[in-house]
Amino acid sequence: ITTGMDNLINLWSARDWSLNSTFTGHSKSANSLDLNPDESILASGSSDQTVRLWSFPGGDLQQTFEHRKQTVAAVKFSPDGKWLASGWYGGYVAVWSLDNNEQILSLKANDRHVTSINISPDNKIMATSGIGDTIRLWKLPSGDPAGELIGHKAAVSSLTFIRDGSTLVSMGY
Repeated sequence: ITTGMDNLINLWSARDWSLNSTFTGHSKSANSLDLNPDESILASGSSDQTVRLWSFPGGDLQQTFEHRKQTVAAVKFSPDGKWLASGWYGGYVAVWSLDNNEQILSLKANDRHVTSINISPDNKIMATSGIGDTIRLWKLPSGDPAGELIGHKAAVSSLTFIRDGSTLVSMGY
C-alpha cells in the first residue's frame, strides 16, 4: 500500500507488482497509513485535514474524522483495534473509539507538529513525537502524562514498540 502527494492510495500486488486498486477521496496528499489488526480497515491521514477509514481491500470510504483544521501527519490503530490515534500539525493528538466513532481523547502532545504515534501492545501507553527532540508518553485511555524521553538532537520521525512492549524504538532526522 502506498500513498503520496498525488492524493491517491494505491494497493499493489506483491506477486507481480501490478496495481490492484486505487482509493480516491482525499483532496490533498495522504501522509500516513495504518491497517487495523485484522486488516479489514485502512486509516489514512491527509493534508486535507481529515482522517479517513476505508474498507480493506475494497476501498469503500467508511468514515471521515475531523479534529483540527490542520494537516494530519500520523495515524495509528491500537493493537486491539478498538481505537485510532491521529497526530496533527499544531501539536494535537486525537483518539477515536471505533466502537461508536466518537472522539474519546484530545491532547496537546507537541509544541509544533505530531509526526509519529505508536501504542504499546497492551494498549496502555501511547507514544508521540514530532518536531522537537522529545518523545512524550501518555496513559490510555485517560490521556494522563506518563513520561518524556529525550535523546534525539532533532525531530523524531518514527516510533515503534517491539512486540512484547519492553522497548520503544525511535528514529530522528
